Amino acid sequence: MKKFLATAVATVFVASGLVALAGTSASADPYPGTVPTNTVAKAKNRKVGQKVVVRVAVTAPGNVKPTGRVDIVVKRKIKGTFVVLRTVTRNYSGDAKTYKAGKVRKRGKYRAVVKFVPPETSMFQRSKDADNFRVRRR
Repeated sequence: MKKFLATAVATVFVASGLVALAGTSASADPYPGTVPTNTVAKAKNRKVGQKVVVRVAVTAPGNVKPTGRVDIVVKRKIKGTFVVLRTVTRNYSGDAKTYKAGKVRKRGKYRAVVKFVPPETSMFQRSKDADNFRVRRR
């Protein structure tokens, strides 16, 4: 009688889905944003009327070359704070590259901030770097 009762209870649980005999197969998630990146930006000093030139290199551990987007923000120092002048977005293909970000019209102290933005499904993390440069008279 006990065996019959135990079998009946087990059958009811299995039929109602309270006890799973076979689980679903595991699927691998893409694990976005797990590989750290390092962005290096180097801006050259310019003269009034010349274009801002920024050298950008994004690296990751190992032999992988990160690809994605690079946002370059050019700021000018006015009364002790940096004010955004221009934002430029370019594609980044994995190798160090030089980008131009428009002309500068006034002399003074500037800063170029470079942000690396990978695609949403990429395994790379975001990173950024900044470099100061000066604009002098012609």
